[in-house]
Amino acid sequence: MKIDAELFSIISLMDDPDTTVREAVIDRLADRGEESLQILDRFIVDNLPGDYEKQKEVINQVRDRLVLERLSRFLKSRDHTLYDGLMLVSKSINPEMDEQLFFSQISEMSEEIIQELSDDKTDLENMGIFNYFFFRRLGFVYSDFLIEKEEGTLLEHILTTKKGNPVAISIMYFLLARAVGMEIYPLCFPGGFVPVLTGEEGRIVFYLNIFKGGAVFTKESLADFFKEVGVDYSPDDVRVEDDLALVVIYAELLGYLYRSDEKSVKYKRIERVLSLMGGRRFL
Repeated sequence: MKIDAELFSIISLMDDPDTTVREAVIDRLADRGEESLQILDRFIVDNLPGDYEKQKEVINQVRDRLVLERLSRFLKSRDHTLYDGLMLVSKSINPEMDEQLFFSQISEMSEEIIQELSDDKTDLENMGIFNYFFFRRLGFVYSDFLIEKEEGTLLEHILTTKKGNPVAISIMYFLLARAVGMEIYPLCFPGGFVPVLTGEEGRIVFYLNIFKGGAVFTKESLADFFKEVGVDYSPDDVRVEDDLALVVIYAELLGYLYRSDEKSVKYKRIERVLSLMGGRRFL
């Protein structure tokens, strides 16, 4: 797609000081969509006349709007795909994130695991294979325990480095599990969650200690697990949640990361994301 006559007209108005004109430009570019923004990105440095910084700011504002619109549609739909939700939350922080790269990295990792899983194996055997690949073969490890580093929190970085804070690595664990067809969901309690493998009708098959390489334990040991992590256990306070809960948890994690600078662009972006999610909170 080339720059057409309308896009040339829009370009001439991108750095207009009139806020009404600027909003009209943003509205029209949003209507045209991401393809037009990619064209502008390719030409903006060397070929477009006008103020580069202002033009780039307009493009970023349009991308912000498009991502929030996609996330809003996702949250209102009944098809809560974990991949889509996590990708959109990441993209809300970095609207220029490469979606195709994110997808291809997940696909490459999951295909390697799928080759070893089998319906002929028991749940325990398949779980052992998945844990081996996640923690040993792929090499995901915990770092940044105080949750201070962006590279240890944003999933697109963790896919490359294999290092992240405990919550982010846990979310990656759920994401790869879902990509290979394993029904692992969060058993949520006030302030946190425990991964559980579920079977027919959502029945819990067993619990997983992700801090110990995905070690399997049973309901009889659940109280001991909570004691170990310093949480008072009450059966009435725990509930198996769906993939949407994991999307909310990821957004909460990013809100915690950026909390130190409430005036920053990224903090404002994640606050808008959390506002779309209503009152559901898990951390």
